[in-house]
Amino acid sequence: MRGIVLAAGCSTRFGQGYPKPLAVLGNGKSILRHVVDSMRFLGLRVTVVVGYEPAMIMKEVAWDVSFAYNPWYANTSYITSLLVATLAFSDDAFLVAYADTIVRRSDILNVYRTCESVLLSRYDGGSDTAKARVAEGVLVETASPGAEVGWNPMGFAGYAHVTRKLLRGLDLISDVRMIELMQGCRVIECESVNVNTPADIPRATDLLKGEESEG
Repeated sequence: MRGIVLAAGCSTRFGQGYPKPLAVLGNGKSILRHVVDSMRFLGLRVTVVVGYEPAMIMKEVAWDVSFAYNPWYANTSYITSLLVATLAFSDDAFLVAYADTIVRRSDILNVYRTCESVLLSRYDGGSDTAKARVAEGVLVETASPGAEVGWNPMGFAGYAHVTRKLLRGLDLISDVRMIELMQGCRVIECESVNVNTPADIPRATDLLKGEESEG
C-alpha cells in the first residue's frame, strides 16, 4: 500500500505567504510532517502531491518521500491531485490523507487496517455540508430523509478498484459529490481539525495531545 498526501492547494485563506501544510504545530512539527510521519509509522511508501509553492513543500519532507506534481492545482479539485498520484505509480492500494488536516494517528491506523474504508469527521457547515447516514459502520445513504448527519471526508483507504470508482467522478467540485461516490465504504469516524487560518493551529495542537509518546 502507498500513502498519498494531497498538498497541492493554493492556501488562499491561510494568508501567511507560505503553504498551510507548513504551519508549525505546538509539538514543533509542521502539519505536513505530522501527516507524513503518521504514514511512515505504518511502514508505507509515501508520495506527496505538490502544486502551489512546490519547492517549499518538497524541502520540508524531501528525504523520505517521493513527489508527484499537479500542474492544474489552481483550477481543479483535490481529486485531480489524486489522479496524478495514482497514474504515477502502479500500486494496487492507497491510503489518502490531506496535508492541511490533522487527525489522530490512531484513526489513520484504523483506516489502514480496514481497507476500502473512509475516514469521516462529523461536520455542520451549513446548507452545503455533505449529508449522509451511516448504518452498522457503512456509508449507506446520502440523499434521503435519513441522511441528516453532516460529514467531512478526511481520507480513505482502498484497493485500486475503489480508487477508480472515485476517479470516475472527476467532475466533482465538492465534498458532497465525494461522499456520494463513497457509498458502500466502511466508515471510521474521527475527530479532525482542518487548518484554514492560523487561528486553527491551537485546536489542531490540542487534538494531538498525548500522541507525542507514540514516537
